[in-house]
Amino acid sequence: MRTGLVLGVTLGTLASGIVLGLNAVGIVHADNAGPIGLTIGTSILLIVIWGIMIGSMFPIILHRLGFDPATISNPLVATLMDVSGLVIYLIIATLIVL
Repeated sequence: MRTGLVLGVTLGTLASGIVLGLNAVGIVHADNAGPIGLTIGTSILLIVIWGIMIGSMFPIILHRLGFDPATISNPLVATLMDVSGLVIYLIIATLIVL
């Protein structure tokens, strides 16, 4: 969990910095660059933490249910992360930007 938190904070801060940096040098002109950077940074943080939790717990749950985690977990986790990552981003964007 700590590794996910450190990775999420690092990637989220980097993404926010890129948005703010591109706005500062004039490559991207956005009046609301701060909220957009905060939205992207927060979303990345939460998606990474969620991915760490799902990726580490899902094989254990599948094993206890009697399924082979090696054959099921990879495609299922990838699909679940794609869908849930988009939902997390849209929820954060709705809360911060709107």
